Amino acid sequence: MLILIEGADNTGKTTLAKMLCSQIGAYYHHCGKPQTEYVFEEYEHLYTDKLRDYENVVMDRGHIGEYVYSQLWRGGLSMEPDQFSILTAVAESSFRGLLVVHAKSPVDIIIERCRKNGEELLQEDQVGRCVELFDEIILETQKEASVFLYDSSKMLTSEAV
Repeated sequence: MLILIEGADNTGKTTLAKMLCSQIGAYYHHCGKPQTEYVFEEYEHLYTDKLRDYENVVMDRGHIGEYVYSQLWRGGLSMEPDQFSILTAVAESSFRGLLVVHAKSPVDIIIERCRKNGEELLQEDQVGRCVELFDEIILETQKEASVFLYDSSKMLTSEAV
């Protein structure tokens, strides 16, 4: 099974992913910015080939996060909407199941976590738009995969791992 943890930066995805891996013995994989301009192919390869040897994988961000972040900070969609749906289906079939976990926190908590982590602080409206886009995309994803909403606002990130 693939557990794909998605959400805006500083919503506790990495902490949750590592906790899940330690509890269920799954393989942990973190996805950052795509390495090539061929984003669809990169994620397809990841889901069908690169991670195929692992029975259970917890993935810290995947194609859903890329779909959101490409719109916000990379100048437009990195894949077409139909490619997004195809990747969701490929992920589900490659792992004999897909569970998308949407890690969600209010904008003020995300900004507070950015400050605590010493990260470059985005404007509140940028964080708000990011949260809105994740909400929209996750709503669409619910039509194709199981989705679990995780309120990470109460997560104690420093003590959790």
